[in-house]
Amino acid sequence: MKKRRRFIIAAAVILGTGEISASSEAYYLDASFDGPYLITAAMGVWLSNKVNSYITPPLINTLVKDDINPMDRFAAEYYSPSLRRNGDYMLGFTAYPIIIALYGGSRGYDYWEAMTDVVMYTETVLFTYSLCHYIRGFEIRPRPYAYNDELGYFTRRTKEAASSFYCLHSALAANAAVFTESVFKRRFPEAKILPMIRLAGWSAVLYMGYTQVASGQHFLTDVIFGTAIGNTAMVDISMTEDMR
Repeated sequence: MKKRRRFIIAAAVILGTGEISASSEAYYLDASFDGPYLITAAMGVWLSNKVNSYITPPLINTLVKDDINPMDRFAAEYYSPSLRRNGDYMLGFTAYPIIIALYGGSRGYDYWEAMTDVVMYTETVLFTYSLCHYIRGFEIRPRPYAYNDELGYFTRRTKEAASSFYCLHSALAANAAVFTESVFKRRFPEAKILPMIRLAGWSAVLYMGYTQVASGQHFLTDVIFGTAIGNTAMVDISMTEDMR
């Protein structure tokens, strides 16, 4: 019952922040702004990967499940390579906003705005990716499976096992859900399938979060925080665009 309650709370937080984040406001491409922004974002990815490279494997003999906060402790009981692969496959969902934007441009809508969508989405993904890896370089939090005594030493004693916070998969899925809904609101405001687009997008986010927790890759708080970052990243970049 407690596990079910945790997932219900997490789902409410995820869906609530998603509805707040989705925007219907238009934004326009400006090469003098977006060019340097993309270069800076790409450099941020490079720098975050450099910082991330200094992560050291967790000292598994010092890991105690009772040290995990009660909300997250249950995740240390799980490990599923197949669910992890499902989560990796779900990353294909992150291509949806680009496909929709380009489809709208090819159907007679403003093609320049479609390219703006693509650039803005790229900026959002680069920001989300670099922030996650940058934080992981300083916030060493072992993944749940690192606490699992039933797994082999070499599975638990890896650099990857030390980088749980925050969940990049959930952040990227939230990027895609928010951006897809925003593109539809602007391009097809009268479309009757908008509720279905919203439902599909956030169902994908929830399923992504489930795979990350149930596979032992991330704690529930990693997923919630990652989803919140993914939700707000587009809003932050849109506000930056408006302020230029």
